[in-house]
Amino acid sequence: MKKLTNVSKSYIIKLVSIISLSLILSFILGFFITSIVNRENSYYQCQFTYNGNKDLSQIINIEYLTSIKQTDEVKYKSVNVKSLVNKRDISINYENNIYTINTKSKYYDNFFYISKNQVGTRAKTFVKLALTNFIDEEEKIFFIDDENIVKLIGNYSPYLGGIYGLCGGLFISIICLCFVKNNKRVDIEDNVLLFHTPFHLEYWKYPFEVFKNTRKLVMLAMLFALLLVSKLFSLPSGFGNLGIGLAYIFLAIIGLLYGPYVSLIIGCLSDIIGYFITPQQSVFYLGYTLQAALAVFTYSLCFYKTRITFGKVLLSRLIVNMLLNVVLGSYLQCRLFVMSNSLKSEMFWITFKTYALTYSLPKNIVYLIPQSLILFLVFKAVIPIFSQLKLIDERVKDNITII
Repeated sequence: MKKLTNVSKSYIIKLVSIISLSLILSFILGFFITSIVNRENSYYQCQFTYNGNKDLSQIINIEYLTSIKQTDEVKYKSVNVKSLVNKRDISINYENNIYTINTKSKYYDNFFYISKNQVGTRAKTFVKLALTNFIDEEEKIFFIDDENIVKLIGNYSPYLGGIYGLCGGLFISIICLCFVKNNKRVDIEDNVLLFHTPFHLEYWKYPFEVFKNTRKLVMLAMLFALLLVSKLFSLPSGFGNLGIGLAYIFLAIIGLLYGPYVSLIIGCLSDIIGYFITPQQSVFYLGYTLQAALAVFTYSLCFYKTRITFGKVLLSRLIVNMLLNVVLGSYLQCRLFVMSNSLKSEMFWITFKTYALTYSLPKNIVYLIPQSLILFLVFKAVIPIFSQLKLIDERVKDNITII
């Protein structure tokens, strides 16, 4: 009884530690996502009247704005004039005798988090200097709000975003706790049937057995067919027009059942055949084949012949989302831009960082928890079935836990 009590205390401590860490990470992710949204969507607005005859739209000119930047290279170091104009992140409109200049806030800041006072002052002086130098006669221009020449629009508190992330993490933690079993877990020792880690010589010998088992080969064919069909569907995510694809679920199941060797083969075949059955793909690129193979290989390392926990599910999605999707995926996408001559080689790394930080990273952060939770629930449902079919060790069925 004493030994059991000590085990229970240890388990509770681990559980509390993981939940606490999850809540901290949820707050950081919420803060980080809100900062990224602010950087891409918030802008400074300047409104004024003008009684002269000059065409103020001529202000939006790379050469002219570059001359304004050169008046103080230190203060305006972060203002990329070429990008500001080419991406149309600065605009001037005229309506009801009032001119309005909108300019993205990210060009006046050096990081994701916007310090309203410092960055606002930088934007104010840049816009005011550009106007007054262009007009020459300052008495002909009247700012609607002379104290706050520019106003920050579309900016949300990152701390509030962090609190929302914290609430989301707490909600998910409560849901996950519903799946924690009250009975004592079966202890799995490191042996030739189940492994704590893939760093074991016997671990790499067992995957060859699948090629001798007719039942497993038939099941593999069925799973592969379902994998190809799943590429045609996705779950709505609320992230623009993008949905959460279902193919990763079948890839993870294949990694769970068949190990690293089969996973690499299936990963390659799924991408190659998937290219021909998904019409939205415009070009075949072997880099994406490698990315798919590495994703299934990651699942096999995390799930094959080992205890299944939510922590391992989350770890697998962290590797796939952050390393394979954000880093490798962004690199491959930019390589395609270069190969199609839509991107100059000297702009590769700038485009890579922009694409990774402003598009790929936010999307994969948003997807991380939902994908992990869906995969864990699927494992809870299908592993007992696979155990009855003698496709997986039955001790795995008895040890699907949060940690």
